[in-house]
Amino acid sequence: MTRFKKISLWITACFIFCVVLFFIFFLSLDKLINQKQILDKIQSGVSEAINGQVDFQRIHVSFFPRPQVVVQECRFSIPETIKGTVVSLSISPKLLPLIMGKFQNSGITLNAPDIEVYLDRKPKSEDKHLNSFPLGTVEENVGAFLGVVLSKTPGLRVRLKNARLNILQEKKPAFWFQDINAGINVLKDHISLDMRCNTSLFKNISLKGAVYLYKDKLLLSLANLKLDYPRLNLSGKLDIHRTLPSTSPKINLELMGKDVDVGSTRKAALDLVGENPVVNDIFKIVTGGKVPLIQFTSHGKSMEELGELENITIKSNITSGEIFVPEVDLDLTDVAGDVTISKGILKGKNLKARMGASKCLDGSLELGLEGKDALFHLDLTLEADLSQLPPILKRVVHNEAFIKENSLVDNVKGRATGRLVLGESIASINVFVDVSQFSLSANYRRLPHPLTINGGRYFLKGNASSIKNVSGSMGNSTFAEVSGQMNWDDITHLKIGSGRAKIDLEEIYPWSLSSKIISGKLRDLKNVKVFWHYLL
Repeated sequence: MTRFKKISLWITACFIFCVVLFFIFFLSLDKLINQKQILDKIQSGVSEAINGQVDFQRIHVSFFPRPQVVVQECRFSIPETIKGTVVSLSISPKLLPLIMGKFQNSGITLNAPDIEVYLDRKPKSEDKHLNSFPLGTVEENVGAFLGVVLSKTPGLRVRLKNARLNILQEKKPAFWFQDINAGINVLKDHISLDMRCNTSLFKNISLKGAVYLYKDKLLLSLANLKLDYPRLNLSGKLDIHRTLPSTSPKINLELMGKDVDVGSTRKAALDLVGENPVVNDIFKIVTGGKVPLIQFTSHGKSMEELGELENITIKSNITSGEIFVPEVDLDLTDVAGDVTISKGILKGKNLKARMGASKCLDGSLELGLEGKDALFHLDLTLEADLSQLPPILKRVVHNEAFIKENSLVDNVKGRATGRLVLGESIASINVFVDVSQFSLSANYRRLPHPLTINGGRYFLKGNASSIKNVSGSMGNSTFAEVSGQMNWDDITHLKIGSGRAKIDLEEIYPWSLSSKIISGKLRDLKNVKVFWHYLL
C-alpha cells in the first residue's frame, strides 16, 4: 500500500469518525440540554437578564432541514410589570452567521403568546426587583432597545401567531389585543411591522408600520392602520428628536384619517380614554357623522404635552354630522361643513345643518373648549320653524321682563327666514335676531284673539326688539305697514311709529273692559258695532 493511499485512508476514517461523533452528539444533544441542572442554569441566566422569572418545560434542538431551537411551555414574569405564557418559541438561526458567532438573518416564532401588562402599579419597596422596569423618556427607552436590536440582530424576523395581549390597570382590564398575527422584520436601519388582530374595542385591525432610528432622531411611521370597527383608515408618523443631547426632546405627531365614522369612533375613544377632559370635550360637541378626511397634528416636549389642547390642531370636513352646542342646548343634525380645532378653539365654517324642522342654510361656530368664560360665537342663516324659537330665546335671553312676556306666548306656528347670532362668550351670551321674511300665528295671552302676522321684518338685539312693515290680523281686526319698537330696560315701553289698522270694536270692547285703566270709561257703552279706521 502506497503512502498516499494510507494518508487517504486515514483522512477518510477521521472524516467518518467525525461524522459519527457529530451524529452521536446530535442524537444526544436533546438529552444533554434537557438535564435538570442545565435547564435550571439556562432559566436562571435568562431570569437574571430580564430581572424577572423565566420557566420552561423543554428545549428541543434540531439541525435538519435547518438549525432550529424550540422552547416549549414557557412562562415569564417581571413583578408588578408584565407576565405571560408562550406555548412554544421557535428560533431558526442562519447556520453560516451562527458559525461566525453572529445572530443574523434569523427567525423567531412565538406560538400563542398570552401576555399581561400592568399600568400604574409600583413595586413594593422591599421587592428585590424594584428597578426591573426602568423609567425614562420614550425616546431613551425605545431608542436604546431599537439600537440594540438593530446592531445585534440585523435581518431578524419575528412572527406572532394567535397572540393575546391584555393591558391591566389596578388589576382591572384596561385594553386587550387578541388573535394577533404579526410579522416583525429587523432590517439595516429600521424595524418594520405588519400586524392583524382584534381588541376589546376595535375589530379587525390591519396595521403596517416601521420604526426608524437615527443618531439624534426616533421616527415611528404608520403606513396604514385600517379598522372595521370603528370604521377608520389612518396613517401618520411620530417624530422624536433632540437638537442637542442636553436639551429636551421635540415631539411631533401627525395623523391623517380617511372615511372616519364619528359615532363608532367616539364610543371607542371614550371607552378607551375614560375621563380624559380633552377627548370628552371634543366628543361632547361632535357626537356623530362621517368624516371623509381628517388631519391631526400635535407637538410638545413630552408625551403628556401631546394631549394638551393648546398643542393640538385638527382639520376635517364633516358630512351627515351631529353637533351639540352645550351652552345653548342646540342639537344640529345633518351637519356638513369644515370643522377645525386649534389653540383650544373649535371652529365650524360653511356649515349647513338641521335643527328639527329648521334648516341652517349657512353658518359658523367658534367655541372655546376650556375656561368658564371661553369664546362662544354662533352665526346661523336659518329657514326656521318658529315653534322652535321661544324655547331657544328662553335659554339665551336672561332679561326677566322679556322672559315673562315670552312665557305668555304659546301655540306658535309659522316659518321665517333670517339670521340668528349668539355670542361672544360662554359667560355672557348676547342675542341678535334679524328676520327678513316670516309668517306667524300665535296665542298671546294679553290679546283676546289669536294673532296672525305676515311679511315685514323683525329684529331682536339685547333688551330691544322692533318690527318694520308688518301686516296681520287679530280676529276681525286687521293691520298693515306697522312699524314699532319695544324695550325691556328698567321700564318696559312700546312705541308704534307708523301703520294702518281696521279695528272691530265689537270684538275689542269686551276685552277693553278687562283693563283696569280704561274699563271705567267704557263700562256705560252699549251695542258697540263700529269699525275704527286709523292711520299713524
